[in-house]
Amino acid sequence: MRNIKKNGVKLGKVCALLGIKRQYLTKWRTASSTLTKDGVKYNTIINAGNLFGLSNAETEELANKAGLSLQYHGKSDFIPHIGKLLSEYTGKLKDLYETAFVSERMFRYMKQGKHLKKEPLLAILIALNRNVDDIQECLKRAGYILSKSLPEDAIITWILKNETSIPSHNKAFRINSINDTLHSFNLPLLMTRIKTI
Repeated sequence: MRNIKKNGVKLGKVCALLGIKRQYLTKWRTASSTLTKDGVKYNTIINAGNLFGLSNAETEELANKAGLSLQYHGKSDFIPHIGKLLSEYTGKLKDLYETAFVSERMFRYMKQGKHLKKEPLLAILIALNRNVDDIQECLKRAGYILSKSLPEDAIITWILKNETSIPSHNKAFRINSINDTLHSFNLPLLMTRIKTI
């Protein structure tokens, strides 16, 4: 943004070209901001790709840096995919969403085909004890990705790839260890039901 000002291009004009309000662009970096709805982020990335003449691969790379994926954007591949993963789960669904620290309401919301935010979806996938490749694939189908550019995603990916095996009776340990690490770096947690002090 500083380069835009130095080169004489006004930020307001760039926002107009991207089809967004200036407040959306300036609040983008605040993950908890209500102004950074996923739809706004997707549209901003797509508009930026069009504005700067980026190829589909370059636009996808831009989206990936923001923790998003356009690969399945607008397609309905997510629900059959998550349904398949849930059908392979041998435990009680109540145990699953409690292990993920996700409310029953949010879990039912996802099963009904409604769009979840990245953090609760990621917590559910981790509670399902999926490997990083499976998690990435499911996230892509929901329009997300574990990004190397985002500190919380880089930490989660590292932990998932480097963790020692976890006893099947203590799957909550996996999410708790991730959340402990994220909390120590003052980054957003995976869980949605429980808040840290």
